[in-house]
Amino acid sequence: MTLYEALFLVDADAKPESGHEEYLHGLLKQHGATLVSPDRWGERKLAYEVKKKRRGLYFLVHFEADSPAISEIRRTCRISEVILRELIVVDEDGAAKAKMDALLRSAPGTPASPPAEAALA
Repeated sequence: MTLYEALFLVDADAKPESGHEEYLHGLLKQHGATLVSPDRWGERKLAYEVKKKRRGLYFLVHFEADSPAISEIRRTCRISEVILRELIVVDEDGAAKAKMDALLRSAPGTPASPPAEAALA
């Protein structure tokens, strides 16, 4: 599986039954993708109209998937009335994995580094 980074522009006025985030997560999981780090950027005014819309919600999602699934995800996004635009690229530097590893290390109860006394012993 390859690590991908996707930016979705979603119609802010459209109200999917399950919510915008759940709609995107369901779309990716439907095509066999595994979510690594979803991030909601929020609603913003667009610089120009996209499908006759002036405002949109941005979602940045890192996920792992097989390469044939990407074309199906893009096709589903083009058909969808909720998704205005999508950009999916290969995450070559693994920024999502590094971000998740940093979050896991900083979690409460998990030592970020060994204590100084243990290093001297």
